[in-house]
Amino acid sequence: MSNLPMTFPHILIDNAKKFPPSKAAIREKDYGIWKSYSWQDYLDQVRDFALGLAALGFKKDDKMAIIGDNRPRLYWGMAACQWLGGVPVSLYQDAIHTPQKEDGYPDRDKSSLLLYIDLKAGSGSQ
Repeated sequence: MSNLPMTFPHILIDNAKKFPPSKAAIREKDYGIWKSYSWQDYLDQVRDFALGLAALGFKKDDKMAIIGDNRPRLYWGMAACQWLGGVPVSLYQDAIHTPQKEDGYPDRDKSSLLLYIDLKAGSGSQ
């Protein structure tokens, strides 16, 4: 059996210990300015997000529908959901404007306990 991390949260914890703060885990361009997040930053964001979800009653096997741009917050939300044993379900950004179920969209029923929408989506990512 290998000593590889078993889950993505384990990978975050291991990388936060292994890499210095100067090592970027993820970057984003916001209004033309690059912002870097270290592995410790990434871990802190995911942990804080997971604590918030848990405070809202989110638990193992719950599903969280996520709508957002390809930005760090989207991945922090997905990782936080996984951290708690939940299932992240990514939706197309226009899913909230589509009244009927179409191919490519999950059913809108009670299967999603929580909907996370990145309100800053689309801002200044040039």
